[in-house]
Amino acid sequence: MRQVLVNQDINTADSVALNLPVITDKNMFLLPKALSGGDSFTIQGLIQDNPKMVTISLIGGIQAPDYGNIICKVDVEFSNGEENMTISQVTNGISEIVQQYSGTEVLNGSDVKIQFRARKDDMLHLYSSFSSFIGEIPLNLNINNAKYMSFGGDLKKITELKFEFV
Repeated sequence: MRQVLVNQDINTADSVALNLPVITDKNMFLLPKALSGGDSFTIQGLIQDNPKMVTISLIGGIQAPDYGNIICKVDVEFSNGEENMTISQVTNGISEIVQQYSGTEVLNGSDVKIQFRARKDDMLHLYSSFSSFIGEIPLNLNINNAKYMSFGGDLKKITELKFEFV
């Protein structure tokens, strides 16, 4: 037998209010749940012709993104056929560059792909589009503080956003 709920059938005293943040930036996403050690996620997208930069950020916050607490920001610059990656963090409003890499090979034609793996709650591993290891990133803020993910630069479209939770 099929059960249909109408407004008068819902007991509001037993329901839980969802107080979800409102995101107006089309390049910002609310993470499906808190990340922890062992979790991973992959971002794949199409970039514009003659790209200059692609940016991916994991941002803290409760009801809105807190740009004073960016858990990890990955900037990939494309210049003269080379890729240069800068990893930075912002803790309590203070920005610092954590790592820099050259020749990361996250670009394959017009396709860009980066995988993040949380090795521990305070450590990320980055992989390029061909699953080659880029580097280990120590985090100032715990990975489970990440609530939002944002994309910027010359990224035209996200084609895959895949999460794997342990």
